[in-house]
Amino acid sequence: MKILFTISFTVLALLSNAQFIKKLSLDVNVGGRFGGAISDSCFCTIPVDTISKEKAVLSPGIHVDGGVSYRLNELISLRGGISYDVFTTSLGSESDNSSLMSASIEAVLNLKKLKFLELTNEKMDLNFHGGFGLSSLSNTKFKEGKEFSDPGIKGNDDMINIIFGLTPQYKLNDKISINLDLACRILLKQNMYVNPNQDATVNDKIGSIFNVAVGATYKF
Repeated sequence: MKILFTISFTVLALLSNAQFIKKLSLDVNVGGRFGGAISDSCFCTIPVDTISKEKAVLSPGIHVDGGVSYRLNELISLRGGISYDVFTTSLGSESDNSSLMSASIEAVLNLKKLKFLELTNEKMDLNFHGGFGLSSLSNTKFKEGKEFSDPGIKGNDDMINIIFGLTPQYKLNDKISINLDLACRILLKQNMYVNPNQDATVNDKIGSIFNVAVGATYKF
C-alpha cells in the first residue's frame, strides 16, 4: 500500500510539474537604450567656458534583457526579468561610462485576446507589459578610491523603477517567436546622474530611459 501511494504521489508530482513547465516561456532581447538621467538645466562641473555653458552629451547605448514568464491564462502572464543598460557621457574630450542593472516583475496582457484584435494575423501577437522593480546605477570613475556607507550596493545609486511597453511578436512555430520590444523605464528616487561630474544639486529625483530591442521567445 505504501509503495502504491509513493508511486501515485510521484506520478502526480511529475504531471503537475509538467503542466507548470508547459506554461513557462523564456525570452532574450538585445537593442538600444535612448534617453537617460541628464537634466537640460544642469551643467557639468568639469571646467568649461563659462559663457558657452557647454552641456554633457549622452550617447545612445546598449540594452540587453531577459526574462521568464508564467501564463496564468490566455490573456494574462506574469514575467520576472532583468536588464542591463550602458551609458556613455561626454563633454569635450572628457567622457565616462555608467551602467544600470534592473530587475522587475510585470504583468503581460495579450492584446490579441481582446475582442477588438480578434481578426489579426494568427501568427502575430501583441503584448502590453507593465510592472515595477529595482534598479542600480554604477559609475566606475565615481567610485575610484572612495569608501561608501550608503545602504544597498555601496557607491551605486539604488532606485525604484516602473516599466511599461509593447511587444509585437511573430510566431515562427508553436515554440519560438520573434520579438520587437518597445519599453519605457521610469527611475524614481534617483540621486546620481549617469555622469557624476554633473551638479547633482539640481537633480529632480526622476529619470527615464527608452529601449528598443529585438529578440526571441521560447515556449515550453
